[in-house]
Amino acid sequence: MNLQNQHINESGLLELPQALVAWARDYADGEEIELHHHSKIQLLYASSGVMRLLTNDQAWIVPQNTAVLIPAYLDHAILMHGNVEMRSLYLNDTAPRTISNGIEVVAVSPLMCELILALCNEPTVIQPESRGDLLSKLLFDELSRMEELSLSIPMPQEFRLQKICSLILEDPSNQDTLELWSEKIGASSRTISRLFEKDIGISFGRWRQLVRFHHAMEGLAKGEAVKVVAAKCGYGSASAFSYAFHKEMGVSPTSLFSDQ
Repeated sequence: MNLQNQHINESGLLELPQALVAWARDYADGEEIELHHHSKIQLLYASSGVMRLLTNDQAWIVPQNTAVLIPAYLDHAILMHGNVEMRSLYLNDTAPRTISNGIEVVAVSPLMCELILALCNEPTVIQPESRGDLLSKLLFDELSRMEELSLSIPMPQEFRLQKICSLILEDPSNQDTLELWSEKIGASSRTISRLFEKDIGISFGRWRQLVRFHHAMEGLAKGEAVKVVAAKCGYGSASAFSYAFHKEMGVSPTSLFSDQ
């Protein structure tokens, strides 16, 4: 973190009049930032480790080479998996990207990564025509080119589904069928299946698979072996897990964190 950042707390950053402010902070595995919000758009990036972002109705996984765009005033919490080197950018309303009312996980190009890291090493207060000013202008251009990724887990509003989903989030290896869940919550398997499609928009099996892959990325970020992660996610073999993971995520689990 640069010296000027050491003398300005995070809340003070939001009062600066410039279009973009950078902030750097490191967290240990398992640390959590409780529910909060900011008065500016936040671009949240980790140069190492994995973050899980939570709102009242969704969860996101933020692995390496991705960042998350958080709209102003949206309440969110963050859980760290692995030692996380968090780098944040706070953007004012002139950001060249339309931010919806929801969170977006976006791909971070090698250039964008270097720009974020470089800007975090510049003085917090950016002077016109300074190196920080030039980096900011280039970063704003890259921001408009970032591709949104589908790395969210939708959470239900229906109280019976909330019980099922909370238990699976706690134990992604859970293999209970819809018939077993129907006995636990007092609704037929057909009703549960229909509620998943209506409330969340995807099937029960698809939702559980998303949870498992999120959990897998958290384990991989900590350096766990693929066979260990596969077992924790309910797969009988590492090869079956690797095939399903590659089909869904577009990369193999071994290559996802190969630079660590």
